[in-house]
Amino acid sequence: GSAGVFIMVGAQSWSNLQSITQRFCNDSTAGTLTKLKQLLNEGIKKTRFGLREVYVLEDTYTLTTVVSTQFYDLPSDFGKMKHVRYEIGNTNYWIEHMKDYVAWSALNQAVGTTGSPPQFFFIRYVAGHPEIGFYPIPSAVSDTGGVVVTYIPSVPDLTVDDVSITAASLTNDSVTVTDTEFTAVMDDRWLMPDQATGGDGNWYKIASVSAGVSATLERKYEGLTDTSVTLTVAQLPLLPPDANMLPCYYAAAHFWLEKRNTTMADRYFGMFNSGVREVAREWSSKDGRQIGTHNTGRRYRLVDPNFPPRGLSSS
Repeated sequence: GSAGVFIMVGAQSWSNLQSITQRFCNDSTAGTLTKLKQLLNEGIKKTRFGLREVYVLEDTYTLTTVVSTQFYDLPSDFGKMKHVRYEIGNTNYWIEHMKDYVAWSALNQAVGTTGSPPQFFFIRYVAGHPEIGFYPIPSAVSDTGGVVVTYIPSVPDLTVDDVSITAASLTNDSVTVTDTEFTAVMDDRWLMPDQATGGDGNWYKIASVSAGVSATLERKYEGLTDTSVTLTVAQLPLLPPDANMLPCYYAAAHFWLEKRNTTMADRYFGMFNSGVREVAREWSSKDGRQIGTHNTGRRYRLVDPNFPPRGLSSS
């Protein structure tokens, strides 16, 4: 998935995170770096968990319902549900999340209950793969791509070091970046045009790559047009800019703890924990840079005037 973010400012690349952590640990040996990579990935997950009440990232996935089919695949990076919108014609219906398995089973005691639009959805895992089910079972086809699932994606481990590309051509307000050094494996990574060579210094998500020819960005380039810009192509931790150093603190704390240097370990644990609290407070603010607070709408029990469902039947 695209993770719902197409441009990032001030992010630290995977290679930069490694270098920063090595400096904190005063150890640049290959054996230690292997351990630090594992700790950094763990630190990224711990940071996101610490910010779990704040929507740092979200993604969307669309599907089209089929008559009398109850369950549908969700994307492989599905992590946590946010909300589901079901579109029929000119009307959007917000479907309620049924979280309790017993209650979901009770709803489905009458086999073949259909209706349109559904009122509830349920998430299940089949052999580890997520699926979404609707009740009542859809009795009509939704608009094409009319079911929009908004979710918080899971975080894959970062594994690939940064790559430098020279003499790339970028055009203001265009999504196309041309250079012969682009390879197919760069798809879904991020690129940053270097400010020292004419770029704007922001990170842009790569949507697709034509190997040896060009890359297509998910958002138009905002910098100045230039034909000889150095690019960094990298994996990013996808954290708020204020939180980019936190995985480094986490990894350094565990490094020093293993060395039995409790003074240094406590210092970095303290920096990590206080940093998580500060970032969570900053990003949950009701103005400024707020992204959103989890389940706010549910607190007020907003009523959807489009319900109850139409065409409810049992067979």
